[in-house]
Amino acid sequence: MKQVLRGETPSEEEVFYKDWCRETQKENIGVQNETFRLFITLDTALLSLYLGFFERISISCTLLKLASPALIIGSLISAILGIFPFGVTVNPYVPAEIKDYKKARERYKGFWLAVSAVLLVAGLIALLIARALG
Repeated sequence: MKQVLRGETPSEEEVFYKDWCRETQKENIGVQNETFRLFITLDTALLSLYLGFFERISISCTLLKLASPALIIGSLISAILGIFPFGVTVNPYVPAEIKDYKKARERYKGFWLAVSAVLLVAGLIALLIARALG
């Protein structure tokens, strides 16, 4: 004999959180891309300043003097790679493909966002150390 499954109507609060979760996931795409844009702007501004005043910066250690802009360039490249569209062909009628695409896209963009942030911070720390050592 087959068992009949019974469901309950979700409460207003459950529906609210379900809808909120879906909207938040959609918004995350825009937030990630906006964060990449901010990294690109910040990295470009920092590089412009650093390179504009490169001759005037008095740092005795050449390695540290070059490490900071190199790390910031790495951050810039990472942000540019992360903002590129994640191009994969997905069948819009197959929910499993859409779900897999979404997960892969989040991993891809999340990876480049983390790399960009780490390299930017490392570049700023390298500049601080270089300035401290004179």
